Amino acid sequence: MIVQSSQMTNKEERHYYQTSLESYSANPTLQAVRDVQQRLSVYVADIEKNIVVPLKELRSVKNSKISQVLF
Repeated sequence: MIVQSSQMTNKEERHYYQTSLESYSANPTLQAVRDVQQRLSVYVADIEKNIVVPLKELRSVKNSKISQVLF
């Protein structure tokens, strides 16, 4: 169901989102998915910090050395 903000009052919106949150929180499968997503985001952040960023820095250093040699 797509809900447009103009279709609901603030009270109706709060009730809708509160009941949705309660049903999601009560579902153990959805909680497990959320937990796995959170752990995965930590792994991805670590990979970016430990691998991607140093590779970008290495590429930057390599490119600057090449331009120093050429110019």
